[in-house]
Amino acid sequence: MLHAEKYIQGSGGLRLFTHRHEADAPKGAVAILHGYCEHSLRYGHVIEKLCGAGLSCYLLDHRGHGKSEGQRAAVLRFEEYLEDLDLFLQDVRGFYPAGPLFLLGHSMGGLIAVNYVLTRKPALAGVVLSSPYLGLKAAVPAWKEALGKFMSRVWPSLSLKSELDPHLLSHDERVVQEYIADPTVSKIANARWFTESTAAQEFCLDQASRWTLPALIMHGGDDRIADPQKTRRFAELIGGGESKFAMLDGLYHEIFNEHGREKPIQLALDWLGGRLTEG
Repeated sequence: MLHAEKYIQGSGGLRLFTHRHEADAPKGAVAILHGYCEHSLRYGHVIEKLCGAGLSCYLLDHRGHGKSEGQRAAVLRFEEYLEDLDLFLQDVRGFYPAGPLFLLGHSMGGLIAVNYVLTRKPALAGVVLSSPYLGLKAAVPAWKEALGKFMSRVWPSLSLKSELDPHLLSHDERVVQEYIADPTVSKIANARWFTESTAAQEFCLDQASRWTLPALIMHGGDDRIADPQKTRRFAELIGGGESKFAMLDGLYHEIFNEHGREKPIQLALDWLGGRLTEG
């Protein structure tokens, strides 16, 4: 398996960290999009399984995350993530010019993937969503939501300490402690990011009927961060046919980092393998 790292130029000239892992005899490729306040180097075990199944993997750190440039965990326009993804996928196709290419998005990466498909109509073989951030599980108090919208307008760069409880990511204590100790994980939240992501969520559910690609949608049934019922609703709106929805009972938000992670990883491998066979 070939492994290489490089920086590409993202929207507005930001340098974005990317890395690729090429299977020995690739049958397809997967572009992996990580979630909010984390980074792409947390997916090594997923990469290993995918490459072992003949799927090359391509990853980037979103702007403001990991080794990429940009204000930490911040964005002025959600569209910037999509513009970065345009450029990233162009780079991926430079290494893998033909053959089936899939998107795999976790949490915010899933929100990015859904928005990208709905707005760009890309030539992809399919999409895998892992606990996509299509809605916040905990209700935000009205006063806090109003304050967030106000600060987003008057002070969009404002970032405060994140209220995320790392213990809600996974039941695996090792994963939790590694997340807490990881210096490249952001422990803040940005006001403009919140309002932009909320608008992106509303867009996804409003436009879900326009979805056209095969999709595997998985969500942890005990997710306390991203709302599993919003994901279920999205799956219902896009319909069955070439899409599959799996609610994984008892799992927290990071299904690929949970006790029992073997099940969602195998579901993804089986679904991707099936798409390759059908293709």
